[in-house]
Amino acid sequence: MKRGTYRCEAINPDTRSKTTKTVTVDVRYGPDDVTLNVTNIHTVTEGDTVNDIYCSADCWPGCVFTWSSMTTRRQVSSTAVLNFRRAHRYDADSPDVLISESSALLHENTPLDLLCKAACIPAVYKYTGFLQRVHDIVVPNSHVGSLGVRDIISVNIPSLQLHDTGVYTCYVHNCIFGYNKQLIQTASRKVEVQASPRFLLEETNFAGDTSGNITIAIPFVSIPEYTSYSVIRHDGQLVSTNGKYTLHIRNESVYPLFYGQQVTLSGNVLEIIIRDLSEKEFGIYKMQIANDINTANFSIDVKAT
Repeated sequence: MKRGTYRCEAINPDTRSKTTKTVTVDVRYGPDDVTLNVTNIHTVTEGDTVNDIYCSADCWPGCVFTWSSMTTRRQVSSTAVLNFRRAHRYDADSPDVLISESSALLHENTPLDLLCKAACIPAVYKYTGFLQRVHDIVVPNSHVGSLGVRDIISVNIPSLQLHDTGVYTCYVHNCIFGYNKQLIQTASRKVEVQASPRFLLEETNFAGDTSGNITIAIPFVSIPEYTSYSVIRHDGQLVSTNGKYTLHIRNESVYPLFYGQQVTLSGNVLEIIIRDLSEKEFGIYKMQIANDINTANFSIDVKAT
């Protein structure tokens, strides 16, 4: 239906008498687009008198306009006109910061690029850091790009491993304080690498007395969670909990090294208890732990004291 005035006419076909009624139809529409009397990026010099900026749009009933500052997050005008008077450096914007990922599949042995980009006026960005953290520990990741004045900064990891897991935070400023009253603005992105289980035991030799008992604790971490495990004795026998052996996995914090820095992760400990040690209990034990990514293998040697 189009906007306009419409008339309905009713006629008696026998008497030819008639009556009419009119109706006016107004169609609500818009706003379809908003236009400004300046370009989207409008650069001015401090101290200059800034001309009014007008916002316009076609709609019916007439549009209601408001202007808001993206710096202070406050409304600054309830009309279509934005009035600056004289330009001041604190009318500029601190950076909006965004981190993007080259891939959403964070699997081990696949590449990942993290790209940090800022947007603001003035568009001179000084990047002061792009840090990987695990909880409060800073990890010295060797794949971080150079800092300083540049357009972007990135972390380029050619082959993801467990030690790339953490929260990555980008730090940047353009000498303008933000609405949060901070000079340096930040953005963060969590990276959790999906990897095969990783054993965290350096010592593989254990000694016990004949007829005595021995307890062996083997820490490991699995992201995603482990799905199965097995322990096989040197003679090929599958070890299970019985009067001789006890096998148990418990949740416990573990302490792997990430790029040489010790961190704390939520992990597991495989505990093996062997009672009344005899000759056939001494020897190599092979362990397998599996998750949805892969299976990890590890061996220990139990020797007589």
